[in-house]
Amino acid sequence: MAAVARPLNILVRACAVALLGGLLSAGAEAGAAHAADSDKAKKSKTIETAAVFPGVGRLNQAVEVPKVLSDADRKLYRELFALEAAGNQAEADRLIGRLADPILTGDLLAARFLSSTYKTTYAELQNWLGRYADLADAPAIYKLALSKRPKGAIAPRKPLAALGGKDKVRSNAKEIACSGAANLTALDAARDALTDGHDKEALAKAEKAAASGQCMEAVWVSGLAAFRLKNDDLARKHFEALAEAPGVPAALVSASAFWASRVHLRAGRPQFVSHWLGAAADHPRTFYGLLAQRALGVPMGLDFEREPFTEADYEAVGDLPRVRHAVALIEAGQRARAETLLKQIGQHAAPPVRRAVVTLAESLGVVGLQAMIERTSGRRGAWRDESAAYPVPDWAPVNGRPIDRALVFALIKSESGFQVRAQNPTGAYGVMQLMPATARFAAKRAGVSKVNKAALSDPEVNIALGQSYIEYLAKTPEVGGDLFRLIAAYNAGPKAVERWQKARKKGADPLMFIESLPWRETRELIEQVVADYWIYKLRFGHDTPSLDAVAGNKWPTYEGKREKVAVKDGKD
Repeated sequence: MAAVARPLNILVRACAVALLGGLLSAGAEAGAAHAADSDKAKKSKTIETAAVFPGVGRLNQAVEVPKVLSDADRKLYRELFALEAAGNQAEADRLIGRLADPILTGDLLAARFLSSTYKTTYAELQNWLGRYADLADAPAIYKLALSKRPKGAIAPRKPLAALGGKDKVRSNAKEIACSGAANLTALDAARDALTDGHDKEALAKAEKAAASGQCMEAVWVSGLAAFRLKNDDLARKHFEALAEAPGVPAALVSASAFWASRVHLRAGRPQFVSHWLGAAADHPRTFYGLLAQRALGVPMGLDFEREPFTEADYEAVGDLPRVRHAVALIEAGQRARAETLLKQIGQHAAPPVRRAVVTLAESLGVVGLQAMIERTSGRRGAWRDESAAYPVPDWAPVNGRPIDRALVFALIKSESGFQVRAQNPTGAYGVMQLMPATARFAAKRAGVSKVNKAALSDPEVNIALGQSYIEYLAKTPEVGGDLFRLIAAYNAGPKAVERWQKARKKGADPLMFIESLPWRETRELIEQVVADYWIYKLRFGHDTPSLDAVAGNKWPTYEGKREKVAVKDGKD
C-alpha cells in the first residue's frame, strides 16, 4: 500500500519530490556532490590532498585545518540549524536559498525530520536515505522510517556504516569468555562459589572448566580460589601460566603477573616478586600495571603532549570524502554530528588513517575519538596517544559548581567514550550515562531544573548531575568514602554494594573484594575507571594517595578533589 500523499513544504519537497528552487537546488547539488564523492572514492584510492585541503605545508609540519565554509555560510548554517531546533521551518525555508555551499543540506533535513515538532512521512524518510545514507543521522532516520513504513512499501535503504554511540560498549578488557556450554556452566558455578566464599568448591569447578583448555577465565578464577585457600604453589602456577600465555589481553596479563607477585611475596620469595611486578608494569595503562609501577617506584611513562596535525595527516585522510563534510559540520556548530562522522571514518581504518583522523578531531576540538577507538578496536593495534586517549574537554557544569574532573572524565571514558548523545538500551543518557530517575534525583541536589532527554544530551548538564550523584554516593553508609565501593555503587547502586559488603569474607583485602564481586561488568568498570582516574590525576598534576594505598594493600579513600571549571571563550 503506497504512502498517503500530503502537501510538502519547500524544504521537504527538496528531498521527496522535485528539488526545485531555494533548498530544492541546494538539496540537488548536495545529493549530486554526495554521489560524486562516493563514485570518486570507488574509482580511485588516492585523491590529491590539495583538492580537498588546499595550501597545506610540509609533511612533518603542523598545519591548521583549512576552512570549508565561507564566513557567510558558516553564520547562515548556524542560524538554520537553530531555526530547525526551534521548529521554525517557514523561516528556514525562506533563508535556505542564500547558501552558497549546500554541503550540509542533508543534515538540515535530518534535523527537521527528527524534530518532535515535525510530522514526517515514510516517503520523505525513504528519499532522504536514498541520498544521505552515509550521514551521521542515518541510523536514526532509518529507525524512524521503519516505524512509519506502510505495509507493502519498499524497504528503506540501510545506513552505509554502523555509527556506534547509542549502545554502551563494554570491552572485555580483562576476562576471556569460555567456549562450550559445559565450560560456561562450570565457570558460572565457580564464580558463584567464589563470591559466596566457598573457595574449595570454586577451585574444583574452575579447574574443571580450565582443564578443557578453552576457558582461560577459569584459570584466573582457579588462581584466585587457590590464593584464598593459601595454596601458594597452585595459585602461582595458574597466575604465571596466564601471564605468559599468548593472545591474552593486556589487562589480564598485568593482573595475573601482579597476583603472581603477591603469591611470591606471601611465600617469602622476594627474588621473584620484582620479576612479576615488572611483567605487570609492562602494561602501564592498566589497573594492575599502574599498581606495579607504583610498587616498584618506577616512572609512569605517560606522555600527555598533544600530537600535532601535520601535512602527512592531511594526505592520509585526503581521499576520504566525508572528512570535508565533518569539518563543515564543526564550522556550523554541529559537533555531535561531526563527532559521529569522524568516528565512523576512524573506527575501522588502518593505523595511519586512524592517527590522522584522531589528530584532526583533536585539532577541531572533538574529544573522545581515541577513547572510542580503543573501546572498539584497541586490541587490533590502534594507534595510541595519551593526550587523545585521555581527553580534557572544556565542558563546564551548567550549575557553575566545582567538579572532580579526574573522576568525572574517568567515568565518562568508560561509560560513553565522551559521546554526548550516547544512549543505553536500558534508558541511560549522555556522557555519564544517567538513568532518568537518577538524573531527577541528582537535579534537586545540583540545582538543575531541566532534566529531559535533550538536556541529558548536553554534556554540561550531564556532568553537573553526575557530579552531584557522585557526591551523594560517596557519603552513603554503603560507600563510606571508599573509592572502589563508590565506583561499584555508581554502576550497580548502593544497595547492591551493601549486599556485597555483607557477603565479603572477614579480612578480605581490597583487591580480592573487586575480584570476588559477582558481576563482571562491575569488576571491569571499577578497574577501568580507577586506572583512568589515577591517570587523569597524573595528567592534572595531582597527588595519587589512593594509588599509594592500593599498592600497599590498603583500602583507597576517595579524595574528591573538586575544581572550578571556567567556561571557554567563544565556545560553540
